[in-house]
Amino acid sequence: MLRLLRLFKLEARIGGFAVFNLVQGRKWQAATVFTPKIKSRSEKAMLEYLEGQREGVLVYREELKESSGP
Repeated sequence: MLRLLRLFKLEARIGGFAVFNLVQGRKWQAATVFTPKIKSRSEKAMLEYLEGQREGVLVYREELKESSGP
């Protein structure tokens, strides 16, 4: 199974993660959205938590981009 993990922001910082599964070889289906319960809410701690949860091979890593807001 191929999974896509995306970060989402809340109040201009990483708020949590969204997980999508590729189904039928061409459709993305939302699996879950969560905010990890970790002591430090820094972006570095959030990224380290996410990296520690991964099993398998990382196929592609997208660069984080600063958004200019809505």
